[in-house]
Amino acid sequence: MPTSVREVFHTAAALRRSDAEAAIRIPVLQGERSRGDRNREVGMLEIRPVDVTIDLPAGTEVEVTFEVDESSLVTVVADVPLVQTQFEAEINLSDVLTPDPEKLQTLLAETEQRLDSLRASAQGSSDASRRLAKIESEGTVTTAREQVQAARVDGGAAATAEERLRELGAELDDVEDAVKLPALVEELEGLLAETERLVNAVGDTADRQELAGLRQRSREAIQAQDSAAVRAQIDRAYLLLMELERRGPDWPVKLFQALRDALEPAGQAGALIREGMQAIADGDQRALEGVNQRLIRMLPKNEQDKIIGLVRR
Repeated sequence: MPTSVREVFHTAAALRRSDAEAAIRIPVLQGERSRGDRNREVGMLEIRPVDVTIDLPAGTEVEVTFEVDESSLVTVVADVPLVQTQFEAEINLSDVLTPDPEKLQTLLAETEQRLDSLRASAQGSSDASRRLAKIESEGTVTTAREQVQAARVDGGAAATAEERLRELGAELDDVEDAVKLPALVEELEGLLAETERLVNAVGDTADRQELAGLRQRSREAIQAQDSAAVRAQIDRAYLLLMELERRGPDWPVKLFQALRDALEPAGQAGALIREGMQAIADGDQRALEGVNQRLIRMLPKNEQDKIIGLVRR
């Protein structure tokens, strides 16, 4: 130290100025594990609707710079080019508190419960069983228990106990991934087959090239037995499928059906649902698209960007 790193991210959901509860949250984590929640959260930078002059659509670019000086002071700067505005937060790592002994005990109990569950589910996977046996032979769980117990009488031991529990959680993630891998591979292969069908039906040269790349990355992920990489290709396949579906003539109807299932058929939503059903009966696609847009706005903000995925699932 000092050190600095810059990354470019994209927002997962829209930030609308009319929604006072909305926010873009940039968690600051300490650690090197691939799963964010297995690292230690040390702070949060938030961008609120009052901080911007226009609505920010989903996918908005955010350039984030992390700087750490010799005194462990972290400065986080988020630059949003769309509104030409920077947002900043400072975090002193020395002020970050470790969980109290009661919280550590709760975390330990949850981890042990998860371990018991994985013992049963891992029996059908040689890779999962091998990983689980390695955890148990190394005494990781016993060490975690001892460190959590030590934290009750030694405040300095709490940080060590917390880190050990995070490490154990990450190892159990790997076991869980091994258990789920066959199902993930099956899901990915089914998606690839459906994507190929749609590419042949409505795709163009760019779609065929994207599908070829997707298939190559999928083969590599499956051969590497990498669950995280398989999930990443599943997500990519869903995105391509959604784009292809939007081009199909029956897309507005599929979207309407998903929205109808997601909303209570009462009040304004009920009236719009009836209006949409009438538009389908009349073959009025323009009217149906208008109904869909109004129904989407009635969903909770955190559901609006998920509804398209429901159509595929």
